[in-house]
Amino acid sequence: MAGRFRYALAPLRQTRQWDLDDLLRAMGDVNGAIAAGEAALARLKKVLEAASHDWQVRCAVAMVSADEFVRFNRYAADLVQQARAAETQLEALAGQRESLMGQVEQAQRALEAVEDHHDQMHAKFMRERTIGEFKEADDQWNTRQGGDSEDDS
Repeated sequence: MAGRFRYALAPLRQTRQWDLDDLLRAMGDVNGAIAAGEAALARLKKVLEAASHDWQVRCAVAMVSADEFVRFNRYAADLVQQARAAETQLEALAGQRESLMGQVEQAQRALEAVEDHHDQMHAKFMRERTIGEFKEADDQWNTRQGGDSEDDS
């Protein structure tokens, strides 16, 4: 049993690794989108908070016209609508991340199963190779011993 170990399922092993890598990249993309969405939502909330504060200060200092009141309410409503849309998008991304997490776990288990099989087959190969080497060495020793006994006669 000479030669090196060749794993028959190496293409499957590589394919499963690529599948896992693709899922991890997708997970990274989703996590990046979530981080960006959370940052955008935080900015919107800060803008709304600052606008509300400015509006309260303005109302405390002077009388505001109906036109100014309507403009502020439309502006504030628009900011609130943008924040709700951002929250909805974040919820969708969180659902996507949960789905990807399940797929990543499944892909990891599939890859681990092939890697465990690879390790078992490699260990079997090494055992058989070692046994073969011992048998070959034993045969050589027996051959030498047989030749030495003929020389002694």
